[in-house]
Amino acid sequence: MMRYNIPLIFLVSIFASSLVALAGESRDILRVTITQTVPLAKGSLHLHWSIKNQSPKSVVVYTTFLRGPSAGHRRLASGEVEVFTSLMAHSDVDVNNYPKADLVDLRPGEQIEGDLVDSVLVDRWAMPNERLSLDAAYGYDKDALQRALAGQASNPRGGHPANPIVEWQKIAKSNRILLH
Repeated sequence: MMRYNIPLIFLVSIFASSLVALAGESRDILRVTITQTVPLAKGSLHLHWSIKNQSPKSVVVYTTFLRGPSAGHRRLASGEVEVFTSLMAHSDVDVNNYPKADLVDLRPGEQIEGDLVDSVLVDRWAMPNERLSLDAAYGYDKDALQRALAGQASNPRGGHPANPIVEWQKIAKSNRILLH
């Protein structure tokens, strides 16, 4: 029996190291940083963010919801509020109106920055002295995404217009900040 334990332990360690490598991949490619917040007393969440391409190849950042309102948010078990700039899962809901996908090409070393303002988030989720992070969606093949979006728009069976983005995207997470 012992001869089977060594290969099993070996396989488990390889699998675990692969998961760790995959989890760190987005941090190696994009650095998402929240650099400033405006106090919540003003009635809306106001984050100043920057996104830098740290990889040796170009990436495409989905920027439609980076200026606000956000695409969604959730409270993690840790109590942290995670703000999304893209849907995180497929949606079966068909919508009448959805914003056009804004995509920004970032060459290696390039950076974009801006402000996200979201009053809904403050009203329902974020409160002073809580931690908050920002998720940014990115991918590589802009043309393939645009073809998929066009196909979704002409699909007579409907479906959510953001589903092709969900399939295409990878997620980069920001630093955590403390709300004031």
